[in-house]
Amino acid sequence: MQEKVEGKNEILELLRNFISEKKIVSIFSEPEKTYRFSSGYVVAVTDALVLMALLDPSGKYFGFGTFVSKDIYSIEYDGKYGNKLAILHTLNERKHADIELLTGDVILDILTFAHNNALIVTIEMHASELDDYQGFVTGIGDGVLTLKAIDRYGVHDGFAALNIRDITHIFCDTDSEASLKQIHDFRYLDKNN
Repeated sequence: MQEKVEGKNEILELLRNFISEKKIVSIFSEPEKTYRFSSGYVVAVTDALVLMALLDPSGKYFGFGTFVSKDIYSIEYDGKYGNKLAILHTLNERKHADIELLTGDVILDILTFAHNNALIVTIEMHASELDDYQGFVTGIGDGVLTLKAIDRYGVHDGFAALNIRDITHIFCDTDSEASLKQIHDFRYLDKNN
């Protein structure tokens, strides 16, 4: 039977327990769109953010994403949907890489992971509900993130310097970022530009 849990503190505590259990969880964090959720494995939980290794509906690798802890109003686990994803994920070849959690700051850890692996990130600032920035992490320091911006066609579009404390969501290596990286790499790496 699928268990549904509500209540902020209880939810965060359960999510913390799920890190070691490698349990698939569905997180609901958009109360105005109750049909939307994200599923995957919990990687890290802080009072501010939850980092998840995401799975798509076919159980395939879907990158990493952060969710604002206070926005999570419900989680589901141990249900038929999660079990289906677990089976499909086991059958798929591509698995999530391990993100080293060294700083105690989920945002810094995923940005460092993206930088070290030359992955594109999508960043939302100030809970805008928009993809405010996309690009490669080129620097992290003194509370500032520097990005080499990439447009939706995989073309370099300048640089951006962002206050890390203003980042509300970050996604790394989902289908959107992975396909954008493929286009970018085709344009630049294959032609040595």
